[in-house]
Amino acid sequence: MKKYQIFDVYSSDETASGKAPSDINQIAAAAGFESLRLVRVCSEKMDIISRVRRQLHYYFAWPQLYKQIEPNSIVLFQAPSQNSQLRREETLAKLKNKKTLSLFIWYMTLKN
Repeated sequence: MKKYQIFDVYSSDETASGKAPSDINQIAAAAGFESLRLVRVCSEKMDIISRVRRQLHYYFAWPQLYKQIEPNSIVLFQAPSQNSQLRREETLAKLKNKKTLSLFIWYMTLKN
């Protein structure tokens, strides 16, 4: 049985908002979780073209993450995410229902 953590990476985020997820990622890594990184593209830009590129990236990235996770595994996912992502909910539901996960941990970080 393998252990995975789905971890959002915001490449240009220089604020403290990424500290708690990063801390959880380090703790999970120390506990033997393999980090599956989901890198956010064009994070600093909010124009329509950047938003479309970002969502297209997620549209293809989530199914790739699904393929990497073996059946009967433990998956840790931190929520809520800072932004919407195409196929996120669909892929998480599919993981839970079709991969027969031994344990699905949905860690909630609190927002102010």
